[in-house]
Amino acid sequence: MKDLAGPSLALTAPTIDAAWEGRVEAVIDTKCRLKAVFIGRDDLTASKLAASRLRDLAHVEEIREAGERRRIASDILAPTRIMIARVLR
Repeated sequence: MKDLAGPSLALTAPTIDAAWEGRVEAVIDTKCRLKAVFIGRDDLTASKLAASRLRDLAHVEEIREAGERRRIASDILAPTRIMIARVLR
């Protein structure tokens, strides 16, 4: 019997239970408060590394770069958040 999901949909590294535990939930439509569940960054990265396909390895690099950009932006904005919190007290 042929695997209809194919290799691109197979969860390779983390178990499905572990990936579910690390899931991220987000509101994708604020009007009707529609939520969606996504695999967490760490589990997605682990799965792509385990698959070891060139495109997955490229995705891992992009995920890591995006995380680094987000961390830098957060560090830059942190003092502003502290100031706003103090003003609002």
